[in-house]
Amino acid sequence: MTWPPPSPEIEAKTRERLQAIYQHARASFAEELAAIDAAVTQLETGALDEPQQRAAERAAHRLAGTAGTFGFPEATEPARRLEDAFAHPLHPDAVHRLATDAAALRTILSGNQAPAPEQQEPLRPDGRVLALHAADDLDAQIRGTASALGLNIAHDPRESDIELAIIDLAAPNAEGLIRGYSERQPPVPILALADTASLTDHRTATSAGASLVLPRTGSPIDVAAAAKSLFKQPRNGQFRILAVDDDPVMLAALPAVLATEPIDCTTLEDPRKFWAMLEQTGPDLVVLDLDMPHLDGIALCRIIRTDPRWSTLPVLFLTASTDPAAVDAIFAAGADDYVSKPLVASEVRARIRNRLDRVALYRALADTDPLTGLVNRRRLEIDFDRLSALASRHQQPLSLALLDIDHFKRVNDTHGHGIGDLVLRWLAERLTEEFRGEDVVARWGGEEIVIVTLGMSGVDARQRLTGFLESIRGTPIVLPGRPQSSLSISFSAGVAELGFHGDDLHTLTRGADAALYRAKRSGRARVLLG
Repeated sequence: MTWPPPSPEIEAKTRERLQAIYQHARASFAEELAAIDAAVTQLETGALDEPQQRAAERAAHRLAGTAGTFGFPEATEPARRLEDAFAHPLHPDAVHRLATDAAALRTILSGNQAPAPEQQEPLRPDGRVLALHAADDLDAQIRGTASALGLNIAHDPRESDIELAIIDLAAPNAEGLIRGYSERQPPVPILALADTASLTDHRTATSAGASLVLPRTGSPIDVAAAAKSLFKQPRNGQFRILAVDDDPVMLAALPAVLATEPIDCTTLEDPRKFWAMLEQTGPDLVVLDLDMPHLDGIALCRIIRTDPRWSTLPVLFLTASTDPAAVDAIFAAGADDYVSKPLVASEVRARIRNRLDRVALYRALADTDPLTGLVNRRRLEIDFDRLSALASRHQQPLSLALLDIDHFKRVNDTHGHGIGDLVLRWLAERLTEEFRGEDVVARWGGEEIVIVTLGMSGVDARQRLTGFLESIRGTPIVLPGRPQSSLSISFSAGVAELGFHGDDLHTLTRGADAALYRAKRSGRARVLLG
């Protein structure tokens, strides 16, 4: 794809975003400095223990990687010297040298003259847009967390670019809001917040059209993360990135650097949760920190490369260590590239663009059915894994429908294969418009199409498809070059629900296929539940 060159305005906006994040990162920097100072003091008294030394090493490591990103490049060298010193056995004679570097760090980091947050203009990220309707106690919490994750909050619920809505059932007219968003064309995915112990609340939200229901008492971070996972499938030219780093400041900086790009950036602080998040997000590229507790980036990269589903996934490392041994280890693990910390925004964007250009070409060749424009079976498998993980995590239903155009051979025989292709494309477009952004519509083969719906039971999916069937039966397809000629189509479909008719894609499609067969045998033009 063609990437627009970084304009001076983009660079200025990036600097503004990073500066705004730094206002919130000051407390983190102070904590890192405190850990280093404490270790130096304990070394001087001869009481420095192993946990304190490791904490000081981690603190210096983080400062070495993040300080330069936020406009303090001169802090990188003393931080790296401290990190290296704390990584080895220490003698009290080293106190003076360590104290000198620690003091230099404190002086450098206290020299920022940025205005206080309340003096700055509010920054609106250039990412995905969501609408928020929450009671007062939740609104501020979710708003702040969503903004930190690079999500826009719509100022007006009538905005046309809203791609997701978070609606608290305690908000005024909540049920009406849910119905309004779900009836838009195309429908807007909805995350409802409710008393999940109340069957009435849950039923109210789902019957009105909510895609996912979470407890009002849940963490704002979980709510915002779930919101990101419910956004529409990547738009044409839109990419997903998963970034893993144990430093929350760095995790805030990377989305800010990429905010002006067509990229959704999901961040993860705990590498032990990497596999679940990988399945959930289905990224186009993974960004890994080299040095992390519990599981370092090398281990994660090797895991990716040994799994057939992810073995070709591009992996880019962020590292404050650029010695030859570290670089050799990165590439030996199977990485595609690395970027040195502290981050330089233009370099990060260029390296990521380079990798995603290849992803775009691969996606066009490998993920899309060329006739209908729908995702193909290979991509369906990846998206199914992501949606089933979401369904399991949030205890939501997930259904799969398999539909087949009735008497499709007769269409080809009567009108020709060109008209048959037109009919397939027409139906694919109508299905894409009908189903929510987080649902998956894929070509299964021939005239068969698969639809995977999150947050919809088998009964609900059958009802939804039956209504869709009635709408298209009454919509004639005008034949090209023959304005006075048209034809109408119908389809038969079978529906299966995860946990009732199967536990994976294979068993669900088998259950849906059995129901589809019964639908054909009983007269066609109907939708049956397995």
